[in-house]
Formats: sequence, C-alpha cells, structure tokens
Amino acid sequence: MHQANRDITRETKTKEAEQESTLRKRDAEKGQDKINKIIGELENEVECFCSTTGKAYIQITEGEENRVVIPIASKQFQNWFRNICYQYFQLILPSEGERKAQAHFEMLAEVHGKRKKLYRRIAKTGNAIYYDCIREDGRILKITKEKIRYINNCKVTFIHSAVHASQSKADFTQKPDYLKYYIHNRLNLKNEQQEILLSAFLVSCFWGDEIFHPIIQMYGEKGASKSTCMERIQSIIDPHTIGLYALSHKVDDVALLLGANFMTIFDNVSSIPWTISDLFCRTCTKGVQSKRKLFHDEEQVYTELNAVICFNGTSQNVVRSDLADRTIFIQLERIAPEQMLSPSQMKKEWEEDLPRVFGALCRTVQGVLGDTEAVETKSPFRLRDFYDIAVKTARQLGYDRKKVEQAFRENRKIINEAVISSIPLLTILEEYMKQTGNKGKIEGTPTEFYKDLKLFAIEECGVDGRSFPKSSAVLTRRMNENKSNLEDIGIYFDTPRGKNRRIRIWRQ
Repeated sequence: MHQANRDITRETKTKEAEQESTLRKRDAEKGQDKINKIIGELENEVECFCSTTGKAYIQITEGEENRVVIPIASKQFQNWFRNICYQYFQLILPSEGERKAQAHFEMLAEVHGKRKKLYRRIAKTGNAIYYDCIREDGRILKITKEKIRYINNCKVTFIHSAVHASQSKADFTQKPDYLKYYIHNRLNLKNEQQEILLSAFLVSCFWGDEIFHPIIQMYGEKGASKSTCMERIQSIIDPHTIGLYALSHKVDDVALLLGANFMTIFDNVSSIPWTISDLFCRTCTKGVQSKRKLFHDEEQVYTELNAVICFNGTSQNVVRSDLADRTIFIQLERIAPEQMLSPSQMKKEWEEDLPRVFGALCRTVQGVLGDTEAVETKSPFRLRDFYDIAVKTARQLGYDRKKVEQAFRENRKIINEAVISSIPLLTILEEYMKQTGNKGKIEGTPTEFYKDLKLFAIEECGVDGRSFPKSSAVLTRRMNENKSNLEDIGIYFDTPRGKNRRIRIWRQ
C-alpha cells in the first residue's frame, strides 16, 4: 500500500516537472519571438555600418537631433538593447539575451552596411572644421573662414565614450589677441619662442587627421605647474571627465588609449621605452596597430593611431632621434611661492577663462583658414604642414615670421642636445672634434679612425673600452643613424664606397 502511494506521488511529481518544463519552453519561445520582433522593429530605426578598420557600429538617434554611435561588440550596446526591451516592451532579457541582437546587427553592418570614417572630437573636411562639443542637443561647432556657428545634421560621423566631456559654451566675441594674452600671462612658459610654438600647436589640433601632428613634451622642475598646464590644454582641445593618463610600458595598453581619444596626455613621465617611442612615431604619421583577435587564429583587430600626444615630466625624456624630430619641447618656469593658488582658486579662475580662451582659439583658427598666402620658406621642422600652420598662426597673433623661424631653430637645438647627450658615442665624437677637428678635415681609413676615437674615449673621457662599439662598421653605422643631428651641431662626414674606402670628418 505504501509502495503504491509512493509510486503515485513520484508519477505526480514527474508530470508536474514536465508541465513546468513545457511552460518554461513556451515562455522562452515567446520571449525569443518577442526579441525577434524587437530586433525587426529596431532595424528600421537605426543605421548599421563598419568603420574603415572593419569594426561594426550602430548609429541611433536620441531626442530629435542627437546622433550616438555605439560599437556593437560592447557593453554599451548590451545596456542600450536591454534598456530598449525593458523601457518600451516591458521585457526583462534573460542572461546573455542581448547576444542574439549583437550577432544580428553585426551581420547587418558587415554584409549590408556602408564603410564610414569615424572621427573623434575634431574633423576637417574640405574648407570646414567640425568640432564635436558633445552637447545634449547634438549640435556640432562648424568653423569656416566666413563664420563660426553651431549646426544640426552634420555630415561627419563622430564617436565618443563616457570619459569624453562636453565643451563649455565659447565666447566668440574674443579676438585672437586674447589667446596670445592668456598664454603669455597665465602660463609660465620660458620665453616668447615657446609661446609661439604652443599657440601653433593648439591651432593645428583643429586640422584633425588631415595633417601629422607633433608631440608636445612639457618639462620643468617641480612646482612648475606642468600637470595643471596639461589639464588646461586637455580642457581646451579634448575635455575629459577623468584626469591625465599614466604611461604604461605595455604597447597594447598605450595603443588602446591612442586609438580611443583625439588627444592623449600622459602625466609625470620619467622614461619612454623604445617600444613606446616607436609607437608614438607611428601615431604621428597615422599608423595602425594590429593584434590577433581573441579566440581566433586568423582574424586581426586593427586600431587606428590618430591621437595627438602630449606628456610632461621633470626632465626631457625623448632620447631617440626619430621621436625627437617630431617633438616640440616646452619648458615651464617654477612658480614663485607667493604666486601659487589653491586648487579651488585655480578651478574657479579656469572656469571663467575657458570660454574666452576657447572662443579666441576658434577665432584664430578661422583666421588661419582664411589665410591663403603661401608659406614659401623652407621648413626647419620635420612636419611641414605644422610649420605652415605655425607661420599663419603667428600672422594672426601679430608675431614676426623671423620670430617663428627662431622658435623652430631653438627647438631644433633642444632636439640635438637631447639626442646627443643621450648617446655617449656622439658626445665623445663631439669632444674629439673640438680637440682635433678644428684644424681641418680628418681623413683616414675607418679602422684608423675607429682606433683613434676609441683611444680618445678611454684616455680622455674615461670610457670603459668594453662599452665602446666593437668594430669600425658598428661605429660608422651609429654615426649614420644620427647624421642629421651631428650636422646640426656642425659635424659633417662622408664614407665613400670602394676598395680604398676612407672616412672624412670635418667641422663647419
């Protein structure tokens, strides 16, 4: 009797479990049907496309005019889709319920979508410059030589993340002179030449990825307000909701930042590994960083390196010649104790100054756009486009062209000092030429020159012979790698090819 009751109870529980399972399957099917319906309705309201690197995006419209671009393979997309399901369809998605939507919209972007170029913060197309203020109404600042205004329905597609802040409303009544006044009176730069270079840099940022941008290294002793100055540059060009970045020694980490921001500023940099130095050089020339996609054997993930790079430190950190040639060095003077302000005072002062500074900068950019006079002089800087903008910026701010040329000559001098002082061999060669090269040209076989220079390094400079180049071939190769820097300090050489090869070195 008891056994029969237990069998009946077991059968009853089994039937109940089967019924519950059937109900859950029906609910799941209804949920999937509802998700399919939601996806189908959203297809007509959004635009799916791929960037130039093949990454899939979706563009939605918030409010009446504000267009937002979201990476489909992101947490941001998942939260957006979950919110749509909950807010408009009263559906709480199950765990990983948004994966179906991601897969579908990614397919639409890759198969049916267009390829679009995405811009961060600033874009220059034709004769117009567009600045993404990240306003709630979605309006974009447009600058042409005729006027400055906010527009709707911008033809340029911008993308930004949660760390990018909105730009304050500009005071366009300010003239370019106010930018000159602010840099001279509020930033403790060493001299007028560096004020010219910093002004040109700020203006050149508005040319976006149309030109190659120099790297800014700001240095000075402690108490020189380096971080504060960098924060203000960040606020003017590419405002962030977070502070300045620390420089990682991992290439992928740095590349991620350079691909995610229009301007990336690194704070308190003490050294730059050669791998990061090479990455910075590639960023200056708009390179691409690639790596294998996770859990895939053949697919690659590409990151466009378009960021404008700045960093600060107590000393010059750029020692490799290829990076130094692309760098503008800005030195700050220490602020006197009686002139120092509290953080709250500086914040209040900057909140008042920012609209005027940004407005004056936009007016300066407008003037440079309208300057059609050609720059005919030879560029003393590696990045020719930047030099042209620097000359035109100087015209707007009332600087003489000779002062611009002097500013670049001074910067070139700093570059040479940084490179030569960081390479002991070049320092030894400079001292050797001071003692023996002033009499005229030094000529001999590479082996003879190698022996003489090595003996001089050991006896006169106290160099350990084991650290000296191992052969004449290594010596001449290193000299050739830094030939332009040696020529800038007046040391010239040539090594003609042939059987009776001889090296000639002279000063001029």
